[in-house]
Parts: sequence; C-alpha cells; structure tokens
Amino acid sequence: MNSVDKIGKLEEAISHFPTIKQFIGIDRILNLAQKDSVSPLVYYLERSLYDEDKVKQLMSDFRKNPRHVGVLIILDYYLNYYWTMKHLDHCLSEIKDCPKIDVFIRHLLDSNSFWQGYCEVEVAANVKQTFGKVELEPLMPNGKSVDVKFYLNSDEVFVEVSAPKTGDLYRKALEKATGRVVKLPDVKQRAVDRLLDELEHFKGILDEIKSVIVLNLNESDFDDLEIEDILSGIELRLLVEKSAKNLSASPTIMRNGWTLFESEPDLRKVGAVICYKRNFDILSGNIIYTKRIFAISFESKETTELSMLFQ
Repeated sequence: MNSVDKIGKLEEAISHFPTIKQFIGIDRILNLAQKDSVSPLVYYLERSLYDEDKVKQLMSDFRKNPRHVGVLIILDYYLNYYWTMKHLDHCLSEIKDCPKIDVFIRHLLDSNSFWQGYCEVEVAANVKQTFGKVELEPLMPNGKSVDVKFYLNSDEVFVEVSAPKTGDLYRKALEKATGRVVKLPDVKQRAVDRLLDELEHFKGILDEIKSVIVLNLNESDFDDLEIEDILSGIELRLLVEKSAKNLSASPTIMRNGWTLFESEPDLRKVGAVICYKRNFDILSGNIIYTKRIFAISFESKETTELSMLFQ
C-alpha cells in the first residue's frame, strides 16, 4: 500500500469517530502517522476499518456455533481495534465540554502515554456518567494537580488515574527457564512502586481532602491480587509448568503478614484504591468491566457509592 492509499485509509477510519475527529483532528493524526511509526493511536485507527460482509458472515457462523474458537479469534482480530476506538470516541464525547481536555488529548498523541490518556478519558467519562459532574486536572491545596475531581455526598473527591505498563520480568524468566517448572518472579514490588508513585500526588494534604487512586490493569503485569497482597498481607504465589504449547499455573494462597501500611502510614488516609479492567463483547461492542475496590479510609456508604463506577 503506497503512502497516498495509507493516508486515504486513515482519513476514512477517522471519519467513523466524530469526537476523535473533532478534538484530535485529521491533520494532527496524519502528521503523527508520518512522525511516529509506533503510535498506538494511529495503529488502532488504521486497523479499525473492517470488511462488513466478512464480519457479518463470521457473526452468523459464531451464532450457529458459539464454541467455534477459531471464528471468535478472527472476529476479535477484525473488531477489537474498532471497538477500542469506538469506546474512546464515546468517552471523549462525554467530557468534550470539560475545560483542560487538551491535557488528555496530548497523552493520546504520545506513544509513551497513549494508554494512560485512554484511561484518564475513560475514568473521567465514567465519573461524569455516574456522578453527573467532573472536573479535569483540578488543583489541590498542595499546588499539585490530579486527573479528575468529582463530588461524593457534597464532598470533593480527587482522583489520580494510573495505567501501569507491562514489564519484562515474566518474559525474561520464561526465556531463561531450563526446566518445565518455572517460578514466576514476584511483581509485588512493581505494585508497591506504583501505589507509592500515585500516593506522592497527595503528600501533605491527605488529612484535608478525600482521595481515590484508580489503577487500570489491562496493560500491566500485576493485578488486583498483588494489590490485595500489599494492602492486606494475603499473598498469591504461582508455580507455572511450562511446556512447548502452553503454561499451567498452580496457585497457593498464604498470609505473609506484611502490608504497605507499615512503611507508608499515610496510605491509611487514602479513601480507596480501585482496580479495573475493560473488555469488549466482541459481537456487540458492549463494555465489560471487572473491578475491585479496596476501601481504606472511606466508610461503607462512600464505598457503596463508588461501586457504581465501572458498571
């Protein structure tokens, strides 16, 4: 495909997402495509176009035989890029009237922060849909800004959003493995570091404000089990059996007694930590969220209201 055809394909793709077209713009995206060969935004947009007749046939085949894994995999390949951009477009439309939206747009245009920006837009949209009002990049009493502010029972709640990136600990461990049984490296420290990084935003003012840390774990190599471990001292250890075809894990749950509160007592003043992942129903594009809320200083009523996020 020559450069003219690629530009035409990208322009056509952008036309399917009116809010992306309005707030990011065709010119900025085309310029990004020329300058950044690994831009996730360009990558997903280019692949968001699909053969409608082919997809209809695949959907028909899948409905006739829902256990046909091969068809589902092909459908996912065709549609996941489209649903990802469609969801971003919808979330942007929810917050399009918010001042400072350009901060989120800049993250989307940067390869290193695309998924961070995606999650900031997603969380802000969910907050607005759930609580009716949202403020982007609010300043706090310590002069620092966080990603989102909303009101919970008339109280301001400041939210810092994080999208941790996958590290290479697992990959290196599997590459170096010589036997069938591999002990996966402990990624707990990565979870600790991430929480401490986000906690830094609220240093010195946790007694004055209500705060929430939101972690999107779609692109991360640690999950809510590691967060549970460092907050409650419950640890999940995995022994993985490696074969030429697959990996099988045998989990062992144990209590180790250590929690992050011992080294960072200020963490007790955070309202809650929310972990979530997003998935798409391949046929409909509906969002399927999974989440866990770790209430720290929030009371049950506040936690119950927070649970309405990511429904």
